Amino acid sequence: MNEFKSIFKNELAEYLAISQGTISDGTLQNTRRILLSFDSLLAEENTGEISERTVNRWIGRLLQTNAPKTVSDKVSYLRKFLRYLQYEGYSVFMPDCPKTSDSYVPYIFSDEEIQMLLASADSWGSRHTDPQTRQMDMEFCMLLRMLLGCGFRLGEPLAARVKDINFSRGTILIRHAKNNKQRVVPMDVTLTRMLEKYCIAMAIKTEPESHLFPSVRKKGAAVTKGTFGLRFRKLLQQTNLCVPGKAHSRGQCLHCFRHYFAIHSFVQAEKKGRPVNDSVPFLSVYLGHHDMNETEKYLKFSSDMFPEYTELFEDYAVSVFMEVGDEEK
Repeated sequence: MNEFKSIFKNELAEYLAISQGTISDGTLQNTRRILLSFDSLLAEENTGEISERTVNRWIGRLLQTNAPKTVSDKVSYLRKFLRYLQYEGYSVFMPDCPKTSDSYVPYIFSDEEIQMLLASADSWGSRHTDPQTRQMDMEFCMLLRMLLGCGFRLGEPLAARVKDINFSRGTILIRHAKNNKQRVVPMDVTLTRMLEKYCIAMAIKTEPESHLFPSVRKKGAAVTKGTFGLRFRKLLQQTNLCVPGKAHSRGQCLHCFRHYFAIHSFVQAEKKGRPVNDSVPFLSVYLGHHDMNETEKYLKFSSDMFPEYTELFEDYAVSVFMEVGDEEK
């Protein structure tokens, strides 16, 4: 395990020790990685002070390899440590969080593109004779429909086990979602039936501890995000739907299906006459968000797609979603 090496190594270690138990394990790991990066620069400069020059040099290095939003997040982690040093009586330079505009607009597949992707993925199974490859084809096709039908984060169905599925009620229990949350997700009747047939075909329905998407290479493990991500990129190339991405941009990926689900859920609710003030809060809970501010980014779409709903949502967002200032989120 990497250790702190600068003059502030004791203070850094003490800060992490104090933080342990008050933040999640994931946040603690991120904090450690970011502070190790800053510590490395302090050790390199062999300085006993945290000056404006040193901090700006560290931020400059971050900007060379990270997106502006990522840099802002990392600076917010450093600010918390610097506040701790100030509390301990040290005089340190406190940087502002670099301002970023959340201009990210996800790629939203059209209904026609979704049908192309599903049809092409379904055709793979008929072309492959290798049992392991056919199993992967079956798992991949089921995963696509679960992401489209429930708006899951990719890791959620991959972590699920057969025991988490209630076929009679049509629900799936997500045990370890983001921020260590749990939630029960209702599924459409059609999707529930398809999932049940899938489990029978995979011979896992009577195996409660089996992963819903078991790995063909590693017994007792689930398929990895990377494996399905690679298959999705091949699917995009095969269907000629691959759009070149920009640097530091997520681009087309399986996470786009979560955006597709959120936007279409919003649109369908409006078409059925449900007030937006009712539909968005329910959508936020369904997606497992901490609050509706998290849901906002999933309801960003080009006005060319749904021009009749753009103004409606913008009017709603102005009164609900708070503006974020320079302080860390």
